[in-house]
Amino acid sequence: MMISDGFGPSGETMARVFANKAQLQPLDYQLRGASITYSTSNLVTDSAAGATCFSCALKTYNGAIGVTDSQPPEACATVLEAAAAAGMATGVVVTSRVTHATPAAFTAHVPDREMEPTIAEQQITQKIDLLFGGGRCEFQPQSVAGSCRADEKDVMSEARDAGFSVITDVAGLRSATTASLPLIGLFAQSHMAFELDRVPADQPSLDEMVAKALELLSALPKAATHGMFLMIEGSRIDHAGHNNDAAAHVYETLQFQQAFSQAVEYARGHGNTVVVSTSDHETGGLTLARTKPVLGRDTYPYVWYPKVLARANHSAEYLAHELQANASMSLVDTVVVNYGIEPTPAELATLEAARINGTTPLTYALSEFISYHANVGWTTHGHTGEDVNLYLYGPGTEAMYGVHQNSDIGAFLASKLKLDLAALTPEIRRKFPPIPMPPTARSEHAVHD
Repeated sequence: MMISDGFGPSGETMARVFANKAQLQPLDYQLRGASITYSTSNLVTDSAAGATCFSCALKTYNGAIGVTDSQPPEACATVLEAAAAAGMATGVVVTSRVTHATPAAFTAHVPDREMEPTIAEQQITQKIDLLFGGGRCEFQPQSVAGSCRADEKDVMSEARDAGFSVITDVAGLRSATTASLPLIGLFAQSHMAFELDRVPADQPSLDEMVAKALELLSALPKAATHGMFLMIEGSRIDHAGHNNDAAAHVYETLQFQQAFSQAVEYARGHGNTVVVSTSDHETGGLTLARTKPVLGRDTYPYVWYPKVLARANHSAEYLAHELQANASMSLVDTVVVNYGIEPTPAELATLEAARINGTTPLTYALSEFISYHANVGWTTHGHTGEDVNLYLYGPGTEAMYGVHQNSDIGAFLASKLKLDLAALTPEIRRKFPPIPMPPTARSEHAVHD
């Protein structure tokens, strides 16, 4: 399964026009329907509830990681856990922290998505063959610089004790063999870099991680005998949407397209293999063209400018961090060099004010700057409630053509793999008993409108 986090129909159009307006992109050829995205607690889902629909084949509340909307929340067996129990090869590849909402929903069971240290501890107890992404900080003791933990647990060491190999760099990924499995790859301290910022020598691309995952999993004897399940997420499309950064968004999307194309090619060469790709939700309310009031009238003609996005050398988030870390760094020069646009005095004043207010305000201001010049609009820095596209390839996928609930996608995956999630759930609940909701939790458990 492939999940393009935060990716909506406008994002697909933007990437297609950016790449080549006359040529369809890999996802376009496999568009078969749409997914309805609401959760039990809200008409607008978050990634935790959205991913749990895919992993457990049931709807739940915003913030839930592999648990039901019950009192208390209880673990639900995931497609990945059931696949592993059935003897299949299993893996997860993401560009976020591996403990973030989407990968966590397939590999852990906690009542609130913010419990990432606990998620890391649970992940290393799972029978998973490989887990690739960012998030070293959740596996390192508090005493290590950059750790995200509030205790001295060394989960990386515990993972090794549990039989996992652990790698942290590109060289380790490229040299990995089936002898390295089970394998955890943590290629960044937190989330992996946006594709627009990524240094190939420092971090692998999503496409490269997917290639290695397919190579390793397919080489396992159990894959030939029992099959395999691989969950792939283009995680940072969502983060670009939250920032309203059109340039970062389009490059993340194109990288996901490459990974999707690779998955489809693999499926073509391996018989009874299915590729299901969808999003958990859309992020940002992206529109291609926007209102620019001029003398009380909307701007005409109706246009947007992909060439503006092509000039970007870095994401707004990257530039904001660089500017905040270097007080002497010229804001004007940074904008001109990285966006190819000379800011007007009014635009410069807005950017300078945002710089004073901190990294996030500056990230948003830089994102607005390039989006404005590209004539790309956004309605929110959060999620939206629209349906999202459903892409399918492989035998039997005709059953999912059309519009479906997001939880139906999880049920389809289980059915296609001949897995009984309900039968496995009692065992999973014994392994992962209910955990009290943290007092600081932001989840929406039992909050229904």
